[in-house]
Order: sequence, then C-alpha cells, then structure tokens
Amino acid sequence: MKAIDVLYKDWKNKSYPVDPYQIAFMNNVEVRLCIFKDSDLWGKFFYENNNPIICINGKITQYQKKAILAAELCRFFNNKDKTKVFEDTYSYLCSEELDVKEINDFSFSLLMPREFIEEILYNKQISDLTEMAKLLAVSKKSLSWRLQRLKII
Repeated sequence: MKAIDVLYKDWKNKSYPVDPYQIAFMNNVEVRLCIFKDSDLWGKFFYENNNPIICINGKITQYQKKAILAAELCRFFNNKDKTKVFEDTYSYLCSEELDVKEINDFSFSLLMPREFIEEILYNKQISDLTEMAKLLAVSKKSLSWRLQRLKII
C-alpha cells in the first residue's frame, strides 16, 4: 500500500500536520515507547498474539519518533507475514538499500504529502523551510529531503 492510499483511507480531514499516531490508532496498531539495549535501534514492528505492535525508541526526538512511526506503519501496511519481526536501526534507515528507499519514500510521503507541500508553497505562499517544517511538524532536514525528492528544490 502506498502512503497516498493510507492518507485517503485514514486521514479524511486532509489537514496538516499528519498524525501517524492517529493513523496507527485507527488501524488498531499499538504504539509503545521503549528503551532498547541497542541505542542504534530506533523502531521495531511485530505481531503479539495476532495484534500489530510498533515499538519506538523513547530516547529519540519527537520528530524522529514521528518519522520512525511512519516507517513502521509502512511495514504494517505492506507486510502480510505475521511471524516476521522488523528491527530498524538508524544506520539501516540511512543506507541506500532498495527496501529502505521504499520505506523512506512511504514515511516522508505520509508525513509530507505533495498536495500539502504545494498548498503551503503556492496557496499560503510560504517558502521559508523553518516555517514550512513547523506547519508540517517535521524536521527541517526531513522537509529538505522531501522537497529534493519532489524536485521542488
């Protein structure tokens, strides 16, 4: 499933910022803040008693938690193997592997949909990255990455 499909299904009010916690709730996905022994581990997705669980490293920033939750939601929407456990480290999510690119594209498309970015840029005429990032409730670095992927900057 693509991020845009999730937005049309679960984010009907089409307002920003997108709240991945609400999307998880609407899909009966339990989100837990966890303290992992491995500090490089940022997120984990698995099923427990047939219930989807996402664990997020409690020691990372709010922006990072939101991005990791969106990435783990990608795992939820696109994985049908309920026996598999996904552990995502910071270094893995920064790699150039094909599945990582798909996860990152899903995550950033979910948090920063093209139509929201265009609304901010063209209708509100806001082009300051800091102000745009605040409106979307994402980090400036993530917004910059997304704008590059959309070929806007």
